[in-house]
Amino acid sequence: RFPGGELDITAAVKPGGKHTLSLFTVALPLKAVMLSFGDSASVKKVKGSVARRGLCGDVFLISTPAKARLHDVKVDPSVRQWQITFHADLLNLAAGRNYSLRARVSEGRRKVKEFKSQRFTATDLKDGRFSFTSQWQPKKLWDVHTPKNQYDLSFSLLDRGGKVVDTLTPVRFGFREFWIKGRDFYLNGSRIFISAVPFDNAQISAAQSTYEAARETLLRLRTAGINTVYTHNYGCTPGSHLSFAEILRAADDVGFLVALSQPHMGQYDWQAADADAKNGYAGHAKFYV
Repeated sequence: RFPGGELDITAAVKPGGKHTLSLFTVALPLKAVMLSFGDSASVKKVKGSVARRGLCGDVFLISTPAKARLHDVKVDPSVRQWQITFHADLLNLAAGRNYSLRARVSEGRRKVKEFKSQRFTATDLKDGRFSFTSQWQPKKLWDVHTPKNQYDLSFSLLDRGGKVVDTLTPVRFGFREFWIKGRDFYLNGSRIFISAVPFDNAQISAAQSTYEAARETLLRLRTAGINTVYTHNYGCTPGSHLSFAEILRAADDVGFLVALSQPHMGQYDWQAADADAKNGYAGHAKFYV
């Protein structure tokens, strides 16, 4: 479902055989009748529609372990605390079995740092996630003026004996922290003056959502003194935008801050008793965060 997700096709695949993977997409609006906030002084009902149809981003065929595995990892560095936190989403952990997590940070071929969590079991997970924090003060920080200061993360799930159970594809990140104090913005401890404009590449075309096109747009904006962009989709309903993945990667490499629009409350159905959990808003908000 928009804006992304996984589908398990294990049952349809036989080892050693040849297969054809076909995708059939259906353009379905979030609901048949929606509220339009184009005029903030006069909200009106409009027919639900899908502005962009088909695939909104890339499709990957991924081979994963049948049992315990990593699903995702979020890197959360802190300059104020000089520490780094890893939030790992895990699936299919065996009951009563001990596991640990290992994070190897490198710069090119050079190993920079290694972190390892304490042992944990499936009962230690909160909403399918386990987190651990370690102290680290790296020599290089990512900043709008030093975008090349990035690291590669190899993140693995280990069994009790230290054997690798699963390893995610490499994750690229920069050590940085942004916060607000009073009316001022701070990046890595220095006050930063935000000069922001909307960024429309993900609403224009698939060609403009590529890494190369996004990078060209950001470099052009930088010549005018811009250092921050915000995604210009004021809704997060199906088809409201294409994938942001390549745009975010280009922003990291050029040196731009990016703000993401969150779902608009008015575009979701809140009438049902279980609307908070099932109307789609919570899942969309989690995706953008």
